[in-house]
Amino acid sequence: FHLVSGNSEDSLNIIPTTSTEQTLKFSTRRIPASVDCACVPFYQCINGTHDKHGINQITYKSIKEDIQSNLLPKPCPEFYTWCCNEPYKPADGRFPPKSADNTQTPPHISHDRDKEASNSSRKTTECGYRQRTMTFQYKIIGKNNEAQPKEFPWTVMITTKDGINPKLLRYLCGGSLIHERVVLTAAHCAAKIGQRTAVIVAGEHDTRVEEQDPNQERPVTKIITHPAYDDDTLHNDIALLVTDEPFIFAPNVNILCLPKEEDVILDSDCLVAGWGKDMEGDSHQVLKKTTLPIVPRDVCQLRLREIEEVGADFELHESFVCAGGVERKDTCQGDGGSPLICPIKGKIDRYQQVGIVAWGIKCGEALPAVYVNVARFRSWIDGEMKKLNFITE
Repeated sequence: FHLVSGNSEDSLNIIPTTSTEQTLKFSTRRIPASVDCACVPFYQCINGTHDKHGINQITYKSIKEDIQSNLLPKPCPEFYTWCCNEPYKPADGRFPPKSADNTQTPPHISHDRDKEASNSSRKTTECGYRQRTMTFQYKIIGKNNEAQPKEFPWTVMITTKDGINPKLLRYLCGGSLIHERVVLTAAHCAAKIGQRTAVIVAGEHDTRVEEQDPNQERPVTKIITHPAYDDDTLHNDIALLVTDEPFIFAPNVNILCLPKEEDVILDSDCLVAGWGKDMEGDSHQVLKKTTLPIVPRDVCQLRLREIEEVGADFELHESFVCAGGVERKDTCQGDGGSPLICPIKGKIDRYQQVGIVAWGIKCGEALPAVYVNVARFRSWIDGEMKKLNFITE
């Protein structure tokens, strides 16, 4: 697709980023000819053999265990690809027939964080698994701290088609994939769509270059905004965007787990990623990330009351949760609608969405930012999904 900058209509964290034109497509990079194997996505390397139909048969957790026991082949230079043997190819060029399990039926999608698969060949798509290497640093503002490809496979771009050239997409804000056809975002972001055609772009990382795994685009056919959303106060700032067709799950495209309604999360190592602007006002063309602690409600309210623009009588609405308060580590303009994620206790590299970027005062100046409290809206989300005949657990 072609991505260009758009126009902002307010200052609440939703100024679009500026990105260059790009066209992405999948390619399998060969390693030196002296090694008789190909660098392929890890999920296609089953028992050391390239299995193009083995999607989602291996999880990040099982891969970590196999790496430790030296059961998997050596990684390639690209992030999370393996040097994998090609299957036997007869002299006449025929390949073995596809397995009977290679069905076009969309996989069952589970948000149940307590169900662990019994083995690595499960057929369900599990939410919230983050893929990353072991060494990284965080900060969404500044010039560095870029996310790795496939690290946040649920983070999507919400774009609109250009009014003059429909082939151009204008970045609006962020969102999260919670179902193969549903994106969770802020209502103030959804309101910006208006009468324009919205397109969700999933699997994106660097808008400037051709990447190994292709991004995917799906037009939005339905916008569901919370009935109690207040565009003046941003109370209940939550919306669902429904696409015309499902996304195809891949290493760079997956769904995010949702918290239970009764969950109260006070983690210090939560994460947010986005394409918004930094403190200097520079747009991000590569997805960036930062770690942020959850800030208790009473502490957040006191901190915000100290700000002249907010006032001493400010009361933090129950639909909000706060995070941040660390100097030079913050969400900034353009990050609106993006997910705030926190680790699921007892799960390795598995995350749930605790918040949605809503609003903040200034940027990167040790003030907590305000996010939509996703747990509070779990019943509403499940109810709307049920109306659509979509399954959540």
